[in-house]
Amino acid sequence: MKEKTGAAGLGFSYELRVRYEETDQGGVVYHANYFRYLEAARVELMRFHGISYSDYERHGIRLMVVEVTSRFHSPTSFDDLLRITMTSVDIGPVRLDLQYQIHRLDP
Repeated sequence: MKEKTGAAGLGFSYELRVRYEETDQGGVVYHANYFRYLEAARVELMRFHGISYSDYERHGIRLMVVEVTSRFHSPTSFDDLLRITMTSVDIGPVRLDLQYQIHRLDP
């Protein structure tokens, strides 16, 4: 599911289901995999707006992640359906600050 929201700027939601390979021996998503989910959402956001990540790279434009902070509230497990919601915090000529929230949709 992809949706554009928010009059103050960029808003986007992306859904994905946790795969077994993304979990650890405790049956929960390994923490580093959440950053992969954010990257997937970012690529889909660009695609939604008609921007090709690979076209940017062919023209020498690189989108670097320079800072990431996270706070985990509850674990997710194999086959959970997640919604990643992105909002823009700051958009400048050479900078794009995004805020992400990941919510489990399954009970």
